Amino acid sequence: MKVALVQMVCGKAQITQNLARTAEYVAQATDADADLVCFPEMSITGYLDPPKHQDEIVTWNDSRLTPLFESSRTSHVTIVAGIVEANPDGMPFISQGVIRDGELLGVYRKNNVAPDELDWFASGSEPLVCTHGGVSFGLAICADIDNGGLFEQYASMGAQVVLLPSAPGLDGPQESRNWESGHGWWREKC
Repeated sequence: MKVALVQMVCGKAQITQNLARTAEYVAQATDADADLVCFPEMSITGYLDPPKHQDEIVTWNDSRLTPLFESSRTSHVTIVAGIVEANPDGMPFISQGVIRDGELLGVYRKNNVAPDELDWFASGSEPLVCTHGGVSFGLAICADIDNGGLFEQYASMGAQVVLLPSAPGLDGPQESRNWESGHGWWREKC
């Protein structure tokens, strides 16, 4: 399986613009004969503050996500992309959807919500294993790297690969954040 991993600037609450960039990357992945393209955590909605951006907390069937599903319909790649997902029981989830041929194959909700996210986001609880091209893959999101039990669970479920989309430019104090230090944190941690 040939995987394209994308790190991109994901504007907060800029769903339309983020979807346009996503479509460009999907087209590039298709041209490069990738089988799967994986986008960062919250790539579609941006890493937003839920109380400030309630209108951009979405569900996977939100009509604003139609271009994402259309991109998957017109390409041969499986798309893994992220949103801030509405939760009918309370705080929203940080979730990644697996989309192929215009269909949502599954959703993974971040299990290990980081300490600085606890006031804004709920934890998910179910692992997700999907297949593409005969390869089984699981999903984890950013701080899930600290949950060794999740990776053991994926191994027991037959996952050959675990994708770990992240927003590494957000690591550390707000005033000193930049993509280079965030990427350094992510590389060292992963």
